[in-house]
Amino acid sequence: MILDLEQIKKIESAVGKEVADEFLHLQKTEKDKEKEQRKRRQNKDFTQVYPAGWYRIQSLLRKNPTAARVYVFLAENIGADGTVCASRKTLAEALDYSVKTISRHIKTLETEGAIVVLKLGTANVYCLNPGEVWKSFSDAKAHAAFRTKTLVSKSENPFVKKRLATLVGKDEGVVKQEDFDLDEDIEEMIKVAPDSDV
Repeated sequence: MILDLEQIKKIESAVGKEVADEFLHLQKTEKDKEKEQRKRRQNKDFTQVYPAGWYRIQSLLRKNPTAARVYVFLAENIGADGTVCASRKTLAEALDYSVKTISRHIKTLETEGAIVVLKLGTANVYCLNPGEVWKSFSDAKAHAAFRTKTLVSKSENPFVKKRLATLVGKDEGVVKQEDFDLDEDIEEMIKVAPDSDV
């Protein structure tokens, strides 16, 4: 229950400012605990690896260490639905491989049944087996809604920093002038514009 200013004043007049302040402090502490508990339940920074997943990783490490590295990178970056969306170029940059190497090992992972690849424009959605790796509650597996976690790279999205800064604000709502070096952006836009659909 969140109290408005008038309710707080009524409590203060009835029990005194110190007691009202203590009540508000306890209320805030309880609210913070609930928020922290909800956050922990989301398993945001935790990836569950089941026995089949460990077997997959061990098998890939023996047969094809590069494919194992790609698989582990995908597993680390899946969203709560067991998927991640990224272009092969983004994966190549993140793992310091060529796009051709990434393509070859994605195909290997697909052939091995470790992943399912869905096309999404020029990117791919990589779906990992929820019986091997998962990032949410176990009972949510049957209801995965394909809200993908999407990875992008600077080279494919040269203005991403500025776009995100304007969308969510930098440093808790403060957008700095350095985020808007327009001369540099205009020059880049002129180079990119003929190929762009946007």
